[in-house]
Amino acid sequence: MEPEEWVRQHWLHHLASDLGYPQGLISVEHAVELNGMKRFADIVCHDIHGQPLMILELKRPNVKLNKTVLDQALRYHLVMQSPWVVISNGIHHQGFRFTHGAFQALNSLPTFAASQDEDN
Repeated sequence: MEPEEWVRQHWLHHLASDLGYPQGLISVEHAVELNGMKRFADIVCHDIHGQPLMILELKRPNVKLNKTVLDQALRYHLVMQSPWVVISNGIHHQGFRFTHGAFQALNSLPTFAASQDEDN
């Protein structure tokens, strides 16, 4: 298994088993069109209406989480307008909440049930 796939599998398990996101509402390699080019977000979690809730941009464990990685995730966010964005290399993780045009760093991610209660 490739290192990035290892990270992806751990996140898929965490999202479904620990945070309660239904597997049927999780997209892997979700197609996104950016400036006329097709790109792929690593993982996108959707709400019960099919709207994007969370975008996860994943890297290999040896890749540092930096502005370049965050910028990639934010480009996907500009298209999908998800309330949450996560970047992770499987060892280090950073989550952000977008609300009213601003964003803030998170200490933890919402469960699926909690995400449905928030005013997105």
